[in-house]
Amino acid sequence: MQNVLEGLLQKINRKVIFYLPRGIMEEVSGQDLSAFDKVGMTSHLILVKENGEVDLITRAVEGFKLLHKEKALKTNVFELMRIQDTVQQKAMSYLLESYFAELDTYIRITEMVKDKAKEETLNYTPAIQSTLDLQHHVLEAHRNELYHHFGNWQQRVELQRVFSERNLKLKVNTLKKDQNGISKVEKPKPKKKVLLTNEEADLHLLQMVFNINQMDLKGKSNEK
Repeated sequence: MQNVLEGLLQKINRKVIFYLPRGIMEEVSGQDLSAFDKVGMTSHLILVKENGEVDLITRAVEGFKLLHKEKALKTNVFELMRIQDTVQQKAMSYLLESYFAELDTYIRITEMVKDKAKEETLNYTPAIQSTLDLQHHVLEAHRNELYHHFGNWQQRVELQRVFSERNLKLKVNTLKKDQNGISKVEKPKPKKKVLLTNEEADLHLLQMVFNINQMDLKGKSNEK
């Protein structure tokens, strides 16, 4: 199942254009990383190819090349529909939850790229903007198609999470005795929902998607 999931996710996170924002990396490291721009590590649009290799974009990438990605994502839909008839509900819920999480992450990334690449990347050209818009649109359209076919599964996954958390709280609540010796359950205190700021969300993407953390950046900076 894990190999199947990895294959499905690669059709989301491969053949995608993004860049490493120098500003965010400097916030993580606390150091000036302007030298990284000179070698193309930051502030440059790059293409992650289907085999996982990375190419620095030196010219506009034709939008029609991403049509293959659209077709690849459609094959994912058919594959997920096939899988749901062959696995147990718990396994399917795990598969869909992981898939939606990866898709939502890359929708967020491609949205940032199409909106900020013009101001934040050094190799941006007006000719590439339509390609950046298209890759974001392709992922959003894929999510809409998934909701059409698997919206009930997504709702079921959310309900399972809610009820699992509720049952866990009930198990850990301590029983207290009142003066009459009657047992009563201590009501769980409401938990405030933690909302991530845009900056925190970007740092999360940097660490989880780009696999870069504060220590890595400090180490590379010290090597200069």
